[in-house]
Amino acid sequence: MYTVTAFQLLGAKISIFVIYSSFILYNIIMKLYQDILNQAKSAASRKMGIIDNSGIIIACSDMSQIGESRYDIVELFEQADDISVLAYKGNVYRPLPAPGSQFVNIAFVEGDDEYAHVISNMLDIALCSAKLSYDEKYDRATFVKNITLDLVPSGEISARARELQMNNGQTRAVLLIRQIERYDSAAIDILLSLFPEHDNDFVIALENGDIVLIKEVQEGISGEGLHKLAKGIADTLNTELYLRLVIGISTPSNNLRELSASYKEAIAAIDVNKVFDNEQNIIYYGNLGIGRLIYRLPAKLCQTFLNELNKSGAIDTIDEETMRTIQMFFELNLSISETARKLFIHRNTLVYRIEKLKRITGLDVRNLDDAIVFKVAHMVKKYLKSQGK
Repeated sequence: MYTVTAFQLLGAKISIFVIYSSFILYNIIMKLYQDILNQAKSAASRKMGIIDNSGIIIACSDMSQIGESRYDIVELFEQADDISVLAYKGNVYRPLPAPGSQFVNIAFVEGDDEYAHVISNMLDIALCSAKLSYDEKYDRATFVKNITLDLVPSGEISARARELQMNNGQTRAVLLIRQIERYDSAAIDILLSLFPEHDNDFVIALENGDIVLIKEVQEGISGEGLHKLAKGIADTLNTELYLRLVIGISTPSNNLRELSASYKEAIAAIDVNKVFDNEQNIIYYGNLGIGRLIYRLPAKLCQTFLNELNKSGAIDTIDEETMRTIQMFFELNLSISETARKLFIHRNTLVYRIEKLKRITGLDVRNLDDAIVFKVAHMVKKYLKSQGK
C-alpha cells in the first residue's frame, strides 16, 4: 500500500503554489501588454500585437488574432540575431525584452511603410517602459540588484521580500567578478547557466562591466569554502572564454538588508588586494587583516601617521633588496633561520640587513612591536601612493 508522507504533501503544495504564482504573473504580463495595445489602438489606425518566443500571438489590438502562430518570424530573428527591426509580409517586426524573463518577445505593426516604422518605434518605447515598471514590482532579480546597489529603503525590504516569496533570513554571499585585459559578455550567459535564478542565486550585470553573483550559501560557511566556489567560477570562465579574472568575496550576510554592505566588502576586497598584494586573483574580505583597516582610514590620518614616523625621510631611502628581505621575514613569522634558507643567504647576511634597517629607521623588526609598526607604515605608504598622495 502506498503511503503519502507529510513531506510529500508539503512538496506538492509548494509546487502547486509556485505554478499558481507563475500563472498569476503570466496573466499580469498579458494584461499589461493588452492594456498598452488597447491604448495604442485608439491613437493609431493599425493592427499591432506581441508574439512570444515560441511564435504565438499573446496580445493584439485585434483580439481575434490572439493564439495564432507566426513561427517563421521567430526563426528569422534567430537566424540573424543582429536585426533590430524587420519588414516582412506586410508587417514591421521589432524584438523587445520580455518582462520577468531572459526571453525576447516580438512586437509587430501592420504595414511596412514609414508610418508603421514610427508606430513600432513608439510601441517599443512604451513596452520597454512597461517592462521596467514590471521588473521594479515583480522581478526578483531586479529587486535583489536594487538592494545590492542600495536603492531600496531598508524599511521596505522585508515586506517586498514576502510579496516575492523570498527568504529574507537566508545566508548569502556576494562575489564581485571583474574581467581584466578584455571583456566578454558571454561570461554572463555562462554564469546564468551555472547559477539559475530559480535556485535563489542571482547574476547581475553592472554597467561598468563587472558581474555580481548573489549566492545562497550554507550558514557558517568558511572563507575556504567561498574561495573554492570562486575558484570554480574562475576556472570555468578561463576554460570556456580564456578570461583572466579577479574575484572579490564578501563575508556571508544573514538577511537581504545586508547585501549592500556585502557588495561593498567585495569591492573593498579587490581594491585592497590591488594596493597591497596584486598577485592574488581571488580575495576573501575576511582574510584582508590590517589591509582592510588601513583602507577604511581617511587618507589624511594615514598621511599624519606616516609623517610622524618618517620625519627624516629615512623610510624612503630603504633599497629594494632590503625591503624584499624584510617582506619575506614577515611572511615567515619573523624566523631568521627560515628566512635565510628561503632566500638562499647566510644567516649573518640576513642579520646584517635587519641591523641596517634598524640604523635607518630606528625599528628592530626582530621585536614584534617594532615589526608591526614597520609593517603598518609600509602598507600605509603603499595605500597613500595608490591614492595619489
